[in-house]
Amino acid sequence: MKFEQILKVYWSKGFYYNGVVFNFDANLDFLINNCSGMGRFFKKFFIKRFEWYDINSNRQRPLTAYSQSTQTTINKLFSKINPFKHTIHELMRFHIIRIYAIRSYRGRAQAIGKPSRGQRTWSNAWTAYYSNSVLKKFITLTKKINNARKQPVKIDYRRKKKRVVRRSRPVSMVEKEKIKLNAWF
Repeated sequence: MKFEQILKVYWSKGFYYNGVVFNFDANLDFLINNCSGMGRFFKKFFIKRFEWYDINSNRQRPLTAYSQSTQTTINKLFSKINPFKHTIHELMRFHIIRIYAIRSYRGRAQAIGKPSRGQRTWSNAWTAYYSNSVLKKFITLTKKINNARKQPVKIDYRRKKKRVVRRSRPVSMVEKEKIKLNAWF
């Protein structure tokens, strides 16, 4: 299926944002509060864009009260703002892991836990701390997977041939002297 066809399926059910489908009968406050990354700015943007100046007086008014074209326009805006398959937080995690995987300085610094964007190391390195937790989980999981693949070689002692160790006979002092006499010097 094409991307547009998939979006039409979701749009027919409700508002699709960040991998979640919200019903059309939701009000604007519910929609803004439950969509991650949206806040007062988007609420003001929607009010100004659709000229919903009466929504401040009646906050519980569902969005189905407005025309069908406004619902499709809101869905189109959501599809342009937010990715289709993954949430914003997952994309941030993927980005941090990608930076580490390409072996950049920033990825290495975040894996160690030191700041990579010029923060002070004494007090202001919280971004490095959060990135470090994501990378530490990734590194431990990959080490677990790699260690699970490396199975130790098991030796079957029953089938292994036993070597018989033969003892050499003891050499007497006379034989040692004969060997020395046969030497070139």
